Amino acid sequence: MNTVSKIKEINDNYQDRLSEFEKNFIADNIARIGKWGDDTRFSEKQVGLVDRIYKERVEEGRAPGAKGG
Repeated sequence: MNTVSKIKEINDNYQDRLSEFEKNFIADNIARIGKWGDDTRFSEKQVGLVDRIYKERVEEGRAPGAKGG
C-alpha cells in the first residue's frame, strides 16, 4: 500500500484513533492529495510518519500515547 492510500484510509476510517497532531497532519496531506492526486510527493520524514501512524492506529489499533508491545 502506498503513502497516498494509507493517508486516505486513515482519514476515511480511523479519525477517532488519532491525536490532534496526527489529525492535523493527515488533514494537511489530504488537502495536498486533493490538489496533486496520486502524484503527490512526500519527504522521507513524511513517509516515515505516515507509516508509523498507519502501523500503530490501523494495524495495531493503538490509541495515541499507548505503549507498544
